[in-house]
Amino acid sequence: MADHSSVVSIHSYFKIHEGKLDEVKALLPEFVTKVENEEASLYHNFTLNGLPPGE
Repeated sequence: MADHSSVVSIHSYFKIHEGKLDEVKALLPEFVTKVENEEASLYHNFTLNGLPPGE
Protein backbone atom coordinates (compact mmCIF):
# COMPACT_ATOMS: atom_id res chain seq x y z
CA MET A 1 0.00 0.00 0.00
CA ALA A 2 1.30 3.46 -0.90
CA ASP A 3 2.25 5.90 1.84
CA HIS A 4 0.02 8.93 1.29
CA SER A 5 1.12 10.78 4.43
CA SER A 6 2.90 13.44 2.39
CA VAL A 7 0.35 13.89 -0.40
CA VAL A 8 -0.60 17.44 -1.35
CA SER A 9 -3.82 18.13 -3.21
CA ILE A 10 -3.94 21.31 -5.27
CA HIS A 11 -7.22 22.62 -6.62
CA SER A 12 -6.80 25.41 -9.15
CA TYR A 13 -9.72 27.41 -10.45
CA PHE A 14 -9.79 28.83 -13.96
CA LYS A 15 -12.39 31.07 -15.55
CA ILE A 16 -13.05 30.05 -19.13
CA HIS A 17 -13.78 32.91 -21.48
CA GLU A 18 -17.17 32.87 -23.14
CA GLY A 19 -17.18 30.80 -26.31
CA LYS A 20 -13.94 28.96 -25.42
CA LEU A 21 -15.35 25.98 -23.49
CA ASP A 22 -15.00 23.46 -26.32
CA GLU A 23 -11.43 24.60 -27.00
CA VAL A 24 -10.48 24.24 -23.33
CA LYS A 25 -12.17 20.84 -23.00
CA ALA A 26 -10.16 19.60 -25.99
CA LEU A 27 -6.87 20.71 -24.38
CA LEU A 28 -7.39 19.20 -20.91
CA PRO A 29 -6.34 15.64 -21.88
CA GLU A 30 -3.09 17.06 -23.31
CA PHE A 31 -2.23 18.64 -19.96
CA VAL A 32 -2.84 15.35 -18.16
CA THR A 33 -0.68 13.46 -20.67
CA LYS A 34 2.20 15.90 -20.13
CA VAL A 35 2.40 15.18 -16.38
CA GLU A 36 1.13 11.61 -16.02
CA ASN A 37 4.65 10.15 -16.12
CA GLU A 38 6.16 12.59 -13.62
CA GLU A 39 7.65 10.57 -10.77
CA ALA A 40 6.12 12.73 -8.03
CA SER A 41 2.66 12.91 -9.61
CA LEU A 42 0.30 10.30 -8.21
CA TYR A 43 -2.80 11.57 -9.97
CA HIS A 44 -3.62 14.52 -12.19
CA ASN A 45 -6.94 15.35 -13.78
CA PHE A 46 -9.45 18.13 -14.30
CA THR A 47 -13.08 18.57 -13.34
CA LEU A 48 -15.52 21.11 -14.71
CA ASN A 49 -17.98 22.75 -12.35
CA GLY A 50 -20.74 25.29 -12.82
CA LEU A 51 -21.56 24.38 -16.41
CA PRO A 52 -25.07 24.44 -17.78
CA PRO A 53 -26.66 20.95 -18.04
CA GLY A 54 -25.38 19.02 -21.04
CA GLU A 55 -22.08 20.89 -21.34
